[in-house]
Amino acid sequence: MPNSYRRVPHPPFIDLPVSKPAASGYGYTRIPAGSRRIVGVMNHETQGRGSGPWYRDFFSCPGGQRCADALVDYLITRDGTIYRLNDPKNNRSPWANGGPLGLEGDGPAFYARFGASGVNNSLISIEFEKLDNEDFTTAQIQSGGLLNAYWHDQDDQDWETYPYVPRYGCVTSLAHFEIGTTNCGKGELDDISRVQAVARGEMKRWQAMATGPIAPLPPIVPSQPDIPALPGGLSVEEASRRFGTLIKHTPDGKTKPAPFDPRGVISLSWLHRCVETGEWPRPEDWWALTDSGRTLDIVTFSNDWQLIRTADRQGVMWARFADAQLEPVAA
Repeated sequence: MPNSYRRVPHPPFIDLPVSKPAASGYGYTRIPAGSRRIVGVMNHETQGRGSGPWYRDFFSCPGGQRCADALVDYLITRDGTIYRLNDPKNNRSPWANGGPLGLEGDGPAFYARFGASGVNNSLISIEFEKLDNEDFTTAQIQSGGLLNAYWHDQDDQDWETYPYVPRYGCVTSLAHFEIGTTNCGKGELDDISRVQAVARGEMKRWQAMATGPIAPLPPIVPSQPDIPALPGGLSVEEASRRFGTLIKHTPDGKTKPAPFDPRGVISLSWLHRCVETGEWPRPEDWWALTDSGRTLDIVTFSNDWQLIRTADRQGVMWARFADAQLEPVAA
């Protein structure tokens, strides 16, 4: 019998929407309501303590410590309570899943498939309340698993292969360090595996129309190649030829060449968009600057494309400087 999809219920939650100005740029990008194409989950750790209301205020404007540059979708506290800080179906695409320009683990394959816009548009963000040296609680593993199950089932993903999705060729349940070079989630892969086991059991329960709960099912992910399958089926050699050499300008005034990197954020962002649009501009300059002590990365191309990152928690985005807007390219 084939699987039945979109039957997994959303687990109970407390709605605590974060207050932000209407314009993009305060930790999120404004997009048309309902246009986020959710295919998976990014799992985070708070590396600190706080209640649901505390984290709502932490991200809120005015006055919140991360008013200007961060927003997440969900928080799960130590007792397993789920707080929704941003409704993934509204018109805010949070910047939670961005970070320093690096990819690890399952990150390169996801980035090759979904590009720059997919990091925040296509992955909901879940913060697990914990200190860096703590494990997830049993309650957090259960709540996180149910929340993962709901969102992956919404995309018609099969319990048999979760968290790997054959039609995408990548894993869609990730830890933050895999897309932003950070310590966030780096020591929690065992906990995230337990979350995924709960999710897989819950997905099987509803997709296979079982008569009762199913025990957690540890995920089995096929081995992934070091170099992900590149967009358009291009070889590394052909992508390198078309890319040429980007020149990186650092804050100390020095320059250095940056050739095509099949596991690199800028290279994969460029290649993904080229294949989508049929345009093949050459990368020109990467300005890695600091603006009043804050992050500022600008990458220019031989046409009117620009990649920009203006905050530590923001991933690179395609920008249109003509009308001073970040472009929420659909994933």
